[in-house]
Amino acid sequence: MDYPLDSDNPAAYSNRGNIFREKSEFQLAIKDYENSIKLDPEFANAYINRGLVYADKGDLDNAIKDYDMAIKLDPTIASAYTNRGNAYNRKGDSVRAIKDYNMGLKLDHEFAEGYYNRGTFYLARKEIDLALSDFNRAIELNLHNAQIYNNRALAYDGQNKFDQAIVDFNRAIELDPGFATSYNNRGSTYRKKGDLERAFQDFKISIELDPDCASVYSNRGLTYDEKGEHENALKDYEKAIELDPESPISYYNRSQTYFDMQDYDHAIDDLNIVIELNPEFEDAYNNRGLSYLIMEEVESAIDDFNTLIELNPDSVNAYNARGLAYFTLEDYKTAIQDYNMVIELNPDDATAYRFRGEAWLHLEQWENSKVDLIMAKDMGEDIVAAFHDCYESVEDFEDKNDVKLPEDIAAMLTQQ
Repeated sequence: MDYPLDSDNPAAYSNRGNIFREKSEFQLAIKDYENSIKLDPEFANAYINRGLVYADKGDLDNAIKDYDMAIKLDPTIASAYTNRGNAYNRKGDSVRAIKDYNMGLKLDHEFAEGYYNRGTFYLARKEIDLALSDFNRAIELNLHNAQIYNNRALAYDGQNKFDQAIVDFNRAIELDPGFATSYNNRGSTYRKKGDLERAFQDFKISIELDPDCASVYSNRGLTYDEKGEHENALKDYEKAIELDPESPISYYNRSQTYFDMQDYDHAIDDLNIVIELNPEFEDAYNNRGLSYLIMEEVESAIDDFNTLIELNPDSVNAYNARGLAYFTLEDYKTAIQDYNMVIELNPDDATAYRFRGEAWLHLEQWENSKVDLIMAKDMGEDIVAAFHDCYESVEDFEDKNDVKLPEDIAAMLTQQ
């Protein structure tokens, strides 16, 4: 379709370029912005608009060059900083991103889009309180933007404030009834609330509005899993992977289903892909390590737990799991070191006290064992049942380990 314009007016070319951008006709948009710049090389908005198209195309370096030029021509335009902040954020340069977001808002304290973008930045980093503060301010400045309500809902969801999240998703959908993403997100929140039927209803509407969105199939797969319908879950994950084969989350979700089905080989295959796509996906190392541990490939499990600890030295799960791996290898001293770390990081972990107490048993450190087992029991751990999961009786333990338990500890571990 032709859009007639004043061929001597740089703003006219820029405005028509905006129309082409909205229609995703990027090359036509870029051509118009270039014509605008030829007519007026100091027209900052044309550079900003062309930068937005480059960003839409994923060409972040050229986008940043255009924003740089716009800022050079007019350092007072808040949107130039905000858009450049978005580009830096997508490149993983959080330091420059937040600097630009802050500068944009310093220039314009009432720039709703600036608060929205900075809030979205904080949300992705799980800095929920900061995100909510920015979304609240953005909504004060713009009461009718569905995307802001959607993202504030995601922030509430991140705090497990599901009812507040649903109120905001409802408002987003009221403002934009065709907002497929909000139906998808609201469905996910309903799932977390345990309202699976409403979740399915929202996923159905989201798919009708946008049948090519991978995440809605992945989220519906999680909901099928919660109903125990693993085969339906697998079908949804397969569809999500077909639509977006470069996203690790659907492979991860599918691996969880295979794990629940005790199909550890397929679980590991999917987790291998997750780690290839995102080498810093912590839960993938944890779950692959657990799968290896169940399959008695203990050294491979320890390798994964080691990597997880390198990524996150405060991971309680990693030390717990690695402690169990060393326990399985009968390396009780090293297991105790890991359980020491678990208890240091989480003093309320009753299971760690129990395992450390059992490890002390094998090392014949009776007093240490007694203290830990009593602590575990006082914290609600069923130390007798756990002991008898491994041994038929105290005598069985003594025979297999060529040891004689003190009477008080034997009594603690004897079924009544």
